[in-house]
Amino acid sequence: MTKYLLAACALILLVLNAGCTDQLGPTPYELGRDKLLGSALTIQAIEHLRQSEEKRERKIEPRGLLLIAYYNALTTGDAGTVKGQSAEFRREKERRLNELNNEEIAFLIDILGQRHGVLQKDLFQIFIDKVAQSPEKIEILIGAYSNERYDKAHPELNYILKEIGLSQPIVDALGNPEFSEAIKLNFVRIVGEINDPNIIPKLEMQKQKSSGTVAASIVSVLYQLGKKGYKSDILVNLTSSDPTIRISAASTFSMFEEPATKEMLASLKDPTGQVRIHAVEALTKFPTKDAVGMLLDILYNDVDDSAKQSTINALVTHAENGLAKGLAKILVNQLYKTEVPKDRLRIIAILRAERLRRQIKANPYDNLEFQLSEFFQEKEDNDMVKDQLSKLLNDLDAS
Repeated sequence: MTKYLLAACALILLVLNAGCTDQLGPTPYELGRDKLLGSALTIQAIEHLRQSEEKRERKIEPRGLLLIAYYNALTTGDAGTVKGQSAEFRREKERRLNELNNEEIAFLIDILGQRHGVLQKDLFQIFIDKVAQSPEKIEILIGAYSNERYDKAHPELNYILKEIGLSQPIVDALGNPEFSEAIKLNFVRIVGEINDPNIIPKLEMQKQKSSGTVAASIVSVLYQLGKKGYKSDILVNLTSSDPTIRISAASTFSMFEEPATKEMLASLKDPTGQVRIHAVEALTKFPTKDAVGMLLDILYNDVDDSAKQSTINALVTHAENGLAKGLAKILVNQLYKTEVPKDRLRIIAILRAERLRRQIKANPYDNLEFQLSEFFQEKEDNDMVKDQLSKLLNDLDAS
């Protein structure tokens, strides 16, 4: 009897003990990661990540996040909340930057592509500082473009490569078959943004080995870097059947010392929107009376919203240069015919420019100001357009 009683008591104790057992919670790494990436609570994150670094066999993730945390704590000033902490954090930041290995860099590129708000600038600086310390590490950043895993990080990597400012390894990558044509075109754009004339010899050598689209893009960058003899090649590229080649050529319009007026006007009718946009932007720099009607056609009818938007500055510039007399009257009349609210907003944006307001005031016979007021009160039914139109009428009252 006693034996059964003892067994029953033991069973009860086991059940009770099982009910009191703590459930497993988040790990120090999970806590630290969430504090840092989820809430930017840097100081709290550091404590959890230090514990994780001590306990975890795989230390890549906590070490990578700790480096971000130390950078962030120093840039935000959070490191100064405890006496002596700033000096300690600076030492940790420098030590960990020195020890940053290739696997940790790859992990940080992953984090870069996740876009964690206020931490992005610290990530940028980590990569910039590491390449300044060890220039060969730029190859890891360049190599990331061949891995689909890092596709989301491309805009950030573009910015970092531009800030680092080393053209040569990027130009060398143009000869790497692992990179797609789109990536190579992206590399050429970055080289153009770095704008280092010392890269011209290597770039000219690479042009000879590159495909038609990449070579055309290189030609445009070479012109930008000072090789003005390539202008004739660029003008030839404007007639290519390949839209990518035409885009590269048209992007150079604004860099010309003398306008290629005939080619710019022809490009306003190009079937590719980006070519039209480059031509419109160039006409803002090199206005000509012959462009006004074509710019209005884009403003009213283009299928590309960005092309329409680009005409605003161009038409204002033409008016400021005395090349668009009567433009205000044309645009006020067009308001009554324009069905799409976004298009009406663009027309009003042009009319709000000082030169166009002066045209409205200087035309008493057509009473354009009254027409605008009438349109506001009787025709316009879109709140956003009414708001901008109200501002235009207020501007006219005040002038």
